[in-house]
Amino acid sequence: DCEFMFECRWLPGDDPQRLVSSVADYAATLLQEMRQIAPEADIVIEPTVYSPAFESDPESEIRRYAASLCGCEGGAGVAYTTEDGLFSQAGMPCVVLGPGSIEQAHRPDEYVEIAQLQACLDWLDALTNKLIK
Repeated sequence: DCEFMFECRWLPGDDPQRLVSSVADYAATLLQEMRQIAPEADIVIEPTVYSPAFESDPESEIRRYAASLCGCEGGAGVAYTTEDGLFSQAGMPCVVLGPGSIEQAHRPDEYVEIAQLQACLDWLDALTNKLIK
């Protein structure tokens, strides 16, 4: 047996089905060649998770609200996967924010600076205070 797993992180405007179709077409070509050597050969493509891309609307109310609490402007999107694409697809307005940097994430000795944690706590306090008023 041989198993090949891959992951794609979509950018706004990407068509995931186009890539899946392209992989399936290539697999069909390979399968013909493989069956000449081993007639029982097979290729099964099983998409397991689809996390849609997310692009923040710079004029959205939630983005302006979040920025007003932290005094930051932020960007239009991120080149990594978060659940915001799923929430946004379900009609929930979203922003991506939090302490740390993707530069230190998911690698040996991953860390978040204490000052960044404090800034996040301050932002959450400001959000809580604004929401309960």
